[in-house]
Amino acid sequence: MKRLTVLAVISMFVLGCGSAFGQIDLGFLSNDMKTVYCDYEALYPSGFIASGTHYNVDCGAPDGAMLGLKTTFPPSRLPLAGTFYAMGDSEFDAFCDCFSGDQAVYVTATVPYNIYAPQLGWEILFNTEDAFYAYLDNYGYLIDAPAPTARTEGKSKKPQASFQPVNYSDPVL
Repeated sequence: MKRLTVLAVISMFVLGCGSAFGQIDLGFLSNDMKTVYCDYEALYPSGFIASGTHYNVDCGAPDGAMLGLKTTFPPSRLPLAGTFYAMGDSEFDAFCDCFSGDQAVYVTATVPYNIYAPQLGWEILFNTEDAFYAYLDNYGYLIDAPAPTARTEGKSKKPQASFQPVNYSDPVL
């Protein structure tokens, strides 16, 4: 048992060090390309797994942790098809500082869209209270992350007027 624990700790250390050099900061652009959301993600992909942080401080909310796997989505009624990272996100629990029972899964690519050949790059699947079904909440394009506001002792500037947070009460479909 002791060897297994040491192996697990060393593995997490190696993954953490390896992913520190591969941070990718991506922002969210709406599917109609008109709204840049105030939140963004910092991903650390490492082969078939990835971790990250969902930064919401510019939206006036706490940040969430993300953890997920690389997977392939076949063509379906969902907007994304292909190989993406499916990331469980703790943002709902971070918003209320409690166990909300709501789960968000971000399906995300790792590169911003190309202006000459735009491809959808993210979608949010939402489930509540172990209902065992998920619905599409929102989707859009990935962009280079907006520059974070200057943080001073845990406080941030108010977001610019053009930034709007994702509205989780209005499903897209």
